[in-house]
Amino acid sequence: MFPSEKQSVSFTIEACHDVFILLSAAFDLESHDFYEICLGGSDNQKTYLPRKYNDANPFKISTPDILGCTEKSTFEIRWTMEGTINFVKESAVGMEIIIDVKDSIQLLIQGVEIMTAWASDGLWIFESA
Repeated sequence: MFPSEKQSVSFTIEACHDVFILLSAAFDLESHDFYEICLGGSDNQKTYLPRKYNDANPFKISTPDILGCTEKSTFEIRWTMEGTINFVKESAVGMEIIIDVKDSIQLLIQGVEIMTAWASDGLWIFESA
């Protein structure tokens, strides 16, 4: 858990599945307004972006094998005050866009939390600016 001083976060992760990144409207994450990105969900087959936990219609895309149990993958999440969320993965040919959406209801992101879930362990490395 850390406060978001800028509008992006870069990290490298080694995990088999179910990596979660919470983007909260509160520094202490005690807010009912948040996004919760699930990377490698559904047995490392999908990526989800619900606005709140148990969102009935989360943004969902097919991302088979986006994570690797024994390989590190680098990602960056950027967001704007206007409601755009951009999530990219570093690849051999540059940055691959995973999510690029605009929410019509703007959310000022103040805090970020990371975790793995559903019996997945992860090695996290964060880039400092």
